[in-house]
Amino acid sequence: MTILGGILLLISGLALAFMDLDLGIDLSFATDIFGWGLIITGLIYLIFGYGLWSGWKILWYLGVILYLLSLIVGVYALVVGGAVSIISIIITLVILWYLFRPNVKEFFRIGA
Repeated sequence: MTILGGILLLISGLALAFMDLDLGIDLSFATDIFGWGLIITGLIYLIFGYGLWSGWKILWYLGVILYLLSLIVGVYALVVGGAVSIISIIITLVILWYLFRPNVKEFFRIGA
């Protein structure tokens, strides 16, 4: 999922950053900056996904921290009134549950 997200962010960022070159449309500087931000975020996702795939122990801890933060943000969004965030909360809970499965922790050499 992380690698797929990284690929999609990278493609979106490239399209946004270079759209004015392809179409001859004069887009704002902010649009270019946002596009480059998506490119950088996509590259980070790809590195993160590769590290998870390779079993880098530090990324298990980072993943738990990020998904706990995501859960907090999802609950806050739900309280503020975004019922759509229920889907995000469920996905986050499933991912956290998965990260704490014994075979996953063993893969990342957690608790060994």
